Amino acid sequence: MRIYESLTFEELCRRQDGVQLDEKDTSQETSQLMLYLSRSGFIVQTAGDVLAAINHLVEEEEIFAERCKEGVAVSHASDGWWLFIRDDKPLPVPLSHIGDGSC
Repeated sequence: MRIYESLTFEELCRRQDGVQLDEKDTSQETSQLMLYLSRSGFIVQTAGDVLAAINHLVEEEEIFAERCKEGVAVSHASDGWWLFIRDDKPLPVPLSHIGDGSC
């Protein structure tokens, strides 16, 4: 088990001095993240897919992802925010895929 898997999202944020996004910003940033990962060539449908995709972006220096108890915690280094993606909640479909036959 990795070090953060035993922590809740709130505990992880506190430990890392991160700022949790509010509900409105969470929705907006999640949509932007899905679009970014999609444009980078990843098919992302679950929290685990987000974790794998971010960890495969070797040249990415701003976005990091860690597994926590309830899902995946995503952080943006320069902005200092943390985004929580629950294991049990569906992810939004990137707007670039609506109407292109990929959904």
